[in-house]
Amino acid sequence: MNLKEKLNNRGITLIALVITIIVLLILAGVSIAMLTGENGILTQAQNAKDETEKASAMEEVQLEALGAIDTDGKINVDRLIDNISKNLNGANSTSLGNEVVVEYKGNKYLVEENGNVIYWEGGETKANAPKLVKGMIPVKYNVESGNWVICSEDDPEWYSYTTEEKKWANVMLCDGTYDESTAIGTEVAEKDLGSMFVWIPRYAYKITEGYHEASGALDVKFVAGTSYAYSDSKGNITEAKNGNEEGVITDTGYTDYVVHPAFTDGNKYNSFDNGEWREEIEGIWVAKFDAGIKTTEDDTSAKVSSSNTADDLYYPIFKGRKFGYNYVNVSQCYDISQSLDDNGNPYGINSLSNSHLMKNSEWGATAYLSISKYGYSEGSSSKEKAKNNLRVTGVTNPNNTGEITAITGYSATTGKASENSIAYSSESSLGNSVSGTNSQTSYAWNNCNSNSDEGNGTLSSTTGNIYGVYDMGGGLADYISAYVNSGSSNLTTYGGSFANRTSNHLSTAYPYNPVTTDYKDFNSGYNGTGWNKIFGDALWETSSGTGSGKAWFGQTLEEDGSSEEPFFPRGGYWYTTGTVGLCGLYDDIGFAYSNFGFRSVLVVE
Repeated sequence: MNLKEKLNNRGITLIALVITIIVLLILAGVSIAMLTGENGILTQAQNAKDETEKASAMEEVQLEALGAIDTDGKINVDRLIDNISKNLNGANSTSLGNEVVVEYKGNKYLVEENGNVIYWEGGETKANAPKLVKGMIPVKYNVESGNWVICSEDDPEWYSYTTEEKKWANVMLCDGTYDESTAIGTEVAEKDLGSMFVWIPRYAYKITEGYHEASGALDVKFVAGTSYAYSDSKGNITEAKNGNEEGVITDTGYTDYVVHPAFTDGNKYNSFDNGEWREEIEGIWVAKFDAGIKTTEDDTSAKVSSSNTADDLYYPIFKGRKFGYNYVNVSQCYDISQSLDDNGNPYGINSLSNSHLMKNSEWGATAYLSISKYGYSEGSSSKEKAKNNLRVTGVTNPNNTGEITAITGYSATTGKASENSIAYSSESSLGNSVSGTNSQTSYAWNNCNSNSDEGNGTLSSTTGNIYGVYDMGGGLADYISAYVNSGSSNLTTYGGSFANRTSNHLSTAYPYNPVTTDYKDFNSGYNGTGWNKIFGDALWETSSGTGSGKAWFGQTLEEDGSSEEPFFPRGGYWYTTGTVGLCGLYDDIGFAYSNFGFRSVLVVE
């Protein structure tokens, strides 16, 4: 073999070697990737191991949950936490209302109320599910037909307390065409509706701007069950406070979130001074409209037969487009509301519904949810909902005590609209839109845009859509089960059923420590001492003082000093402009008159 041939053979060998090395490197890279990459064998093996350990830990938690279920099919939270502490080494458990968060072997699990266990990666606490009692029929709104539809309490479309949907839960009672035996899916025309109530779930709140000023902002956190706990999007669990705790509410504002007093136990906290209930509760049912009275043949005309109420008073109707129930004094409003769950009532409810006249705390609970990101104002007093400014003339009250003035469930286009007056001639007068004084137009509560739950008629709703509470600005000013404990003779004359006593779960006595000689009324109570300790009622903490434009939304806490006016009509009436709205107040002596009505609340314990 000559030299040239030797060189050629050697060159081929080197090239082959290089190619071989390159191929081996490629194969090695592929092998490493198969072993260690995102979908590699080793990674998948580790993932499988992690999932197995995670599932195994979940099974251990599930076994403890099954051992803590009571005869009612729900977990005993305290027993579950105790069992986990004893049996699962290294586990940490935290109560989240009726549920428990368990951190175990590097993972978090949520034990639901029924004992089911799921993986948990956090999330803001959801609103408590509505609590039902006999006579309550869940209803949802069909945007296509414009009717309400009977649904089950498990229907995922019934409610959604989110910032996007603002769909508060609604029920109707059995004083309409249908009752609890009516088939799910039945569409209910407006004339067939029963009295309607809206669920206000338990929450904690914090005034973030404008505490005791003329404008401001607040934030709401839903709390779980009857607890004080809420979680954030990362799964961090925080305990809200109660307003009696030292340092929580200062002279300049809030340091922590406070569970609203309407949901807390006055036996444990504050001696009911802030309008607390008699135990911790998950939410309240608020009448969707001001109380109305028989307007059409479809409405009940049943009279209240309770022994502490005059026989000539009628059961109210909580529906839209009804004559407002006026010419009842504050004591009668209290008695009528107490009688809603009496035997033989037209609604089908029983004593477990705990019917009563709305308290200032319950007004505040509804108002604050409306002001929050879950309601119309989206967190700030810069966005004011509209008022109900519709007045009718020419109709005599069924009690022959005066003239009907207001109509429930109508909306102007703004919160400061002046009176829109019409002469009533027939039921058809109360159309979907009604023009009257100064060519103004008022819109019926269910006047929605096509295929929508919003429209001109929903501007006065607490949510800005059809799911909220109406007539909390205008209509009739609502008498409230609260009073300034001033010793005024009007407390006995007009509020004899509940006034002149200490606070309890059904009524609230406000402190009276005036700094000057006065008229024993609301104004001197507010301007005295002690009111800065009251929270949750949309008065002191959402205003800078009594007088014109001193409350959030530019509303007014009336300051007249003309007589002894210890009672709290809230929201203003069809005529007023300054006092109208969620934070406004028109104080009064408590007598029966054309401007004043009421609203009832149900509590399912």
